[in-house]
Amino acid sequence: MNRISALKTIVTIAFIISVITVFFGIPFTLILAVAQDRIPQSISNISANHLRGTGAVLYLLLTLGSTVFVALALRTFKDSLTLFEKRIFFDNRVITQLQKSGKAFVGAAVLTLLSEIASVCFAPAEPGTSGDFSYGPALLLGGLGLLFLVLGDVFEMARKLKEENDLTV
Repeated sequence: MNRISALKTIVTIAFIISVITVFFGIPFTLILAVAQDRIPQSISNISANHLRGTGAVLYLLLTLGSTVFVALALRTFKDSLTLFEKRIFFDNRVITQLQKSGKAFVGAAVLTLLSEIASVCFAPAEPGTSGDFSYGPALLLGGLGLLFLVLGDVFEMARKLKEENDLTV
């Protein structure tokens, strides 16, 4: 049970970080959408030219949406870990929480992929370079989502087998 407690702590920390990211990301996106001319051209020697226009707002909104889905997935996974700590394994609540986590991670993967596409489509490319497209985070989130969906299905099958076993005894 120590491992479950440690995993629950890590998931809680990741959840808090994602909520803080959304909390500070929403005002920044609103400022970018309303007052683009007030943002300096460079912040700490980083060019902010790619953070201009409708594409930047779309990119940030999609990224924030992805972060919200990740926070939802982490929260539901934390709830299922709480049930595991109480030694509740093959319950409908556990199965539902795992499936919700999986769906939220898949939603985050889709939004992450769309934000990467928006970044490539709307970012001004420098001469002689191609757009910087990365599908790694979307692939990772999609894989996590599918893992949780399969885990939910496995727990569902185990619950049915347990019920059948209880009836035969």
